[in-house]
Amino acid sequence: GSESIIIPAKALQELSRILKGDGTVEMSVGAARNNVFFTLPKVRLMSRLIEGSYPNYSQVVPEQSNTKITLSTRELLDRTRGVSIFARDSANVVRIKTEVSEISISANTSEVGSSQASVAADIDGADIQIAFNSRYLLDVLNLLGSEKVTLGFNGPLSPGLVKPTGRDDYTYVIMPVRVAM
Repeated sequence: GSESIIIPAKALQELSRILKGDGTVEMSVGAARNNVFFTLPKVRLMSRLIEGSYPNYSQVVPEQSNTKITLSTRELLDRTRGVSIFARDSANVVRIKTEVSEISISANTSEVGSSQASVAADIDGADIQIAFNSRYLLDVLNLLGSEKVTLGFNGPLSPGLVKPTGRDDYTYVIMPVRVAM
């Protein structure tokens, strides 16, 4: 049978800092199953394991999307970054709205004003207006590494999906923010 363990993120961040991207690591779990050891050529890192079982995340991953939007990862990243400057005072909220052959991304705060940008997009399915914390969207767009990104939505209050277009090896679930549109 396959055993699973939960390693704290801090331990893995530390490991990645020591590794600097390359090298081989030997991993072993302590006999009492409460510690994990990472052995590198010059360093041995030990961390406590997190007790319990990992939540069933697949329950929150939508199987299908009523709205699919495919667009340039770089353009979405650039426009979201630009607009999000205006979102800093309003909990980083940016709104995405489908138009005819593009999406509009906007943010507004009472003090600073508002900002709006458009990105050309292929839109398949129902029109949507949805809001997100721009930091979470920027995080995923920064590390996707694909030319195009596909966003999948099932309405303004359901979890959204962010995937590299044409690949099934990575799915990012992003929770919307409840706002007055």
